Amino acid sequence: MGNIYTPVLTETNRIFPVERERDHMDKFDKTVDDMSKMTKKEGRELNKELRERCECPACPTYAKCAKGSNELLYCFWGDSDCITMGPACICPSCSVAQEKGLKNRFYCINGPEIAQRQMPAEHIETKTMGDRSML
Repeated sequence: MGNIYTPVLTETNRIFPVERERDHMDKFDKTVDDMSKMTKKEGRELNKELRERCECPACPTYAKCAKGSNELLYCFWGDSDCITMGPACICPSCSVAQEKGLKNRFYCINGPEIAQRQMPAEHIETKTMGDRSML
């Protein structure tokens, strides 16, 4: 099966999945579908709640520059402006990632879950240093 998402830009500039019926969506697909139906206020409230629970600052890859820029939730909102490689990734054990059904890792480097799912695996580069057993 090809990509599970066809990017569709709504009048509110949101991208949401359209290829699968809700019964055939995994947990992340349902999360994206639910988010696409939120009002701006609901979206801001969810973003605030997820940012408060975000575990990125505990990751060994999280850099001082990311902390200074208050970068969080790479899994939803995109890669870091300053992190280019890292020693390890705690994304798979993050409570937000587990709750929302995320399957990838190194979001700070490779971009958010939705982008990684659309990308062929051979194009996802994990730039690490040190112990690769954490990958």
